[in-house]
Amino acid sequence: MMAALEAQPTEIKQFIETITEGWDELDGNPMIELRALQENGAPNVARFALDWIDEAVDHAEAMNSAGRNVYMCINPVDGENIDAGKGAKDDDIMAAFFNFADADTDGAMQNILSFAGPKFTLSVKTGTVPFIRGHCYWRLEEPVRNLQAWREVQQSIAHSLQTDEVVINPSRIMRVAGTVSWPSDKKKAKGYTDEIVTMRTQFTTDRDPVPFERMMRAFPKAEKVVEEAAFSIDLGKQAMDRELAQQAIMAGDDWHHNVVRLVGSYVAKGLGDAEIHAITDNFTQPPFDVDDTRREVQQAIDGARAKGWTPEPQITPQQAIQSISFEPEAPTETTP
Repeated sequence: MMAALEAQPTEIKQFIETITEGWDELDGNPMIELRALQENGAPNVARFALDWIDEAVDHAEAMNSAGRNVYMCINPVDGENIDAGKGAKDDDIMAAFFNFADADTDGAMQNILSFAGPKFTLSVKTGTVPFIRGHCYWRLEEPVRNLQAWREVQQSIAHSLQTDEVVINPSRIMRVAGTVSWPSDKKKAKGYTDEIVTMRTQFTTDRDPVPFERMMRAFPKAEKVVEEAAFSIDLGKQAMDRELAQQAIMAGDDWHHNVVRLVGSYVAKGLGDAEIHAITDNFTQPPFDVDDTRREVQQAIDGARAKGWTPEPQITPQQAIQSISFEPEAPTETTP
C-alpha cells in the first residue's frame, strides 16, 4: 500500500524564500499572500510579513494537509491598504521580480524547453500524470515597476510558448512547491493523480537573472509580430520577402521570433555555425552586443539541428549570405 502523500515544509520554505528574494529592498510593506483553494469551498486568503516566513510555511502545510491546494501570489502585495481575508488585486501589486509561464497542457512544457531564448532560472513540476506539467520562472535582473509592460511580456510568453493565456496579470497566483497537488474529481476522471509539487533551481548550465529588456526583445508585443503569411522563412523565394524580414529584424519587431526562423532556414540550407553567425551578427540591436546575439543565435542553431532539419544542398553558403545582404540588390541579379 502506498504511503499517503504529505506536504514538505522544507521545500515550501525554500520556494517562498526563493520567490521573495529581494522584496525587502522595496519601500513600504511587501507581504506574502497565500491562497488555499478547495473544490466547492470558499478560498482561504492569508498574508504574512517577510519576517513571518515560518508562519507562512506552517499555514501552507496545514491547509494542504486539510486537502486544499495551496498557491502564492508571485508578486509582492502592498500590505498598506488591503482588506484582510480578500485576495490581492492587480492594483495591490508593488513590482514584479519574475516573468513566468504555466505549462498546463500536453506539449506546453516541451515548447518552453525547446525555446532558444533566455532560459528560465526556476522550474516547478506540478504533475507528471497524465502528462508532464509545470511552471517556469525567469528571475529578472531588476524588479519591474511598470506592470503594464510586464503584463505585455506575460501575454507574449503565453502566445509564443503556447502556455496558459490567463497567467498574465500582476496578482496571479501559482502553486507552491512542496505541497501536494490534489486534483478535482473532474481532473481525476481525466487521469490526473495526487502528486507532490517539486522545484528546481540548479541546472547543467549557469542561469543568471535576465534583464527585463531582454525579455521584452525575446517576447515582443503581439501586435509587433510579423505574421507568418507575410513572408516565407525560405528567404530565397522573392526579394520582397527578404526586405520585409530585414525591416522587421532591424526595427526590433519580434526580433527573436524572426531571427530564430531565419536561423532555422539557414540550418536547413546546410550552412555551418560560423557562416550563420557571419550573417546574424548584423542583426545586433542596442543595448545588446554581438556576444548577446551570438548566444541566442547559437541556441537557435542547436535547437534546429536537434530537430533534425535536413540541409538543402542546392544553395551555397555564399548565395545564402547574399540573399539577406543589407545592401540593395542590383536589378539584374537573379534571386537564388
